[in-house]
Amino acid sequence: MDAGDFRGWPPGRPTTWLQVSAYRFLVRRLECALLRGGLDPADGRPRASAVALAAGCVLSVVVLVGCVISALLRPQAGLGDAQIVVGRESGALYVRVGDTWHPVLNLASARLIAGTDANPKPVREAEVIRAKRGPLLGIPGAPQFVGQSLPVQESAWTICDTDRGAATTLLVGRPAQQSVRRLVAEQTILVATESGSRAYLLYDGHRAVVDLADPAVRRALRLEGRTPYRVSRSLLSAVPEVPPISALRIGHAGEPALAGKLGFSVGTVLSITAGGGAAYYVVLAQGVQRIGQVAADLLRFSDSQGAANAIAVAPDVIRAAPIVETLPVAGYPDTMSEPLDAGATTLCLSWVSGHASRPEVAFLAGDGLPVPAGARALPLGPVC
Repeated sequence: MDAGDFRGWPPGRPTTWLQVSAYRFLVRRLECALLRGGLDPADGRPRASAVALAAGCVLSVVVLVGCVISALLRPQAGLGDAQIVVGRESGALYVRVGDTWHPVLNLASARLIAGTDANPKPVREAEVIRAKRGPLLGIPGAPQFVGQSLPVQESAWTICDTDRGAATTLLVGRPAQQSVRRLVAEQTILVATESGSRAYLLYDGHRAVVDLADPAVRRALRLEGRTPYRVSRSLLSAVPEVPPISALRIGHAGEPALAGKLGFSVGTVLSITAGGGAAYYVVLAQGVQRIGQVAADLLRFSDSQGAANAIAVAPDVIRAAPIVETLPVAGYPDTMSEPLDAGATTLCLSWVSGHASRPEVAFLAGDGLPVPAGARALPLGPVC
């Protein structure tokens, strides 16, 4: 059937089924020619295109589902409430200060600024770029990465001065005991950073300012004739400080205590034998306070109330007296031991993390650094 067969066909006459079938046949032949280069549609191979189309649709759906699952399992995290983040593309570190993000030199600085030991949160660089930015922060030379904390039994450090503060050495780990000895808690060390500067008394892992111009302080602490041991500011700053040790002043000293019911005047130092040793109490206006030997000596050298020694009494004498905590002597040493030998060339402060809440702090003294045989210290430049 060709175009000549339709000449003279009435315009209003309906299309016959034969014409529609012929049209569809021609369309199939065109499809075969375009898809597989043939004109015979009898073998039905155009169905392969439909199969390919269906397979493509299925594959597209699979890829789409995979993208959704990946987004759920590994979402592109935003800044959120993180304090420290790291850019995925550049690896740069940023720390949050208020509502501002600052680039930071290293992880140690970031944790110190943020006040947290959290690890950096990976984010896209674009998230940080869109946020409010600030200037660069950080400590040059601080560790870029911070590893896991040492076990409790290995967490220790020691700082030592040799040749009276001429050189300062920092040791990581427990000190070796070959060249130094540990000072007992009652043993005191009079130190100063330089001649004429403020003097400190080191004892029981603490330091306290002492006024060497006060005779009562010098005598009670047995500091007469002692020259301060020179130490570095680094070592002195590492020692926890307690309130100054000074002469004690008691109000209404010499007046009757507890309206005369106790039989002693305010400021009197009493001694009671208990537990194989002497316990000291001072009489105050509202009761009695237990004190150590050093505080008792400070009181007696300041105002002895006319008594050559602490007045020894029986324990039941103060049984009815209220116990008060008026005088600030909690940080004073209880007793005094022999001072540090002036011949020691090395003075150290040792800090060891204990199993209890309070770390173990002690002073070491000797004639060399507490390091294993063959070990040597590495010189470092000035540290600000």
